[in-house]
Amino acid sequence: MIGWVRLSIIYLVSGIGGYITSAIFIPYMPQVGPVPAQMGVLGAMIINVVYNWEYLQNP
Repeated sequence: MIGWVRLSIIYLVSGIGGYITSAIFIPYMPQVGPVPAQMGVLGAMIINVVYNWEYLQNP
């Protein structure tokens, strides 16, 4: 797939970006948990499948 280094970078960047976005739109409600980072990784995997759809043998 994308390798552990790229996966770690996507996880960290999407987690930080998700919490910054949450802090901007909901400033007085603290957020905890790994959900933004997990959704970022899920989005990256979906984009990877869509981008490489023709190369997959049995999608």
